[in-house]
Amino acid sequence: MFSIIIPIYNVSKYLPDCLDSIVNQTYKGNLEVFLVNDGSTDESEKLVKTWVTEHKLDIKYFYQENAGKPTAHNQGVKETETELFVCVDSDDYLKDDGIEKILMHWEKYKKKNSIGIIGYKERTSGECVTSFSNSKIDKATLRQFYDSGLQGDTILVYRTDILKRYSFP
Repeated sequence: MFSIIIPIYNVSKYLPDCLDSIVNQTYKGNLEVFLVNDGSTDESEKLVKTWVTEHKLDIKYFYQENAGKPTAHNQGVKETETELFVCVDSDDYLKDDGIEKILMHWEKYKKKNSIGIIGYKERTSGECVTSFSNSKIDKATLRQFYDSGLQGDTILVYRTDILKRYSFP
């Protein structure tokens, strides 16, 4: 049902919190986690290998020479077969019910031929870092959302079949 890609580049100090947040999800269904190391030179790879050994998550690990986040993202998309796909930055983490909330919203919108959903992000203090004041729009392209007032950082959830057809350049 759900895949998470976490691009990794010299993030050993953040990665444990990110991975712990995925382990702590209330959603216990079909979940794949793709970690794509984009040529880290810190302890990130050692950390990931420990997680893989401990079997806390269904982790699929890939290493590539440094080629940038879009290439890491595309590698994860290429490998997954689940319905939905989300990229979580390695210095971010999900609230314990984050995946459940994503799936709840997806159930409402997938029948409307949606290709994905946009989620707001917030700081640990609870302060939202995303804002959108146009309550009249709930279906548009990402560009149209930004042109209509969406501001700040977001989390983007896509249908995997769409990402497989339209990879990042």
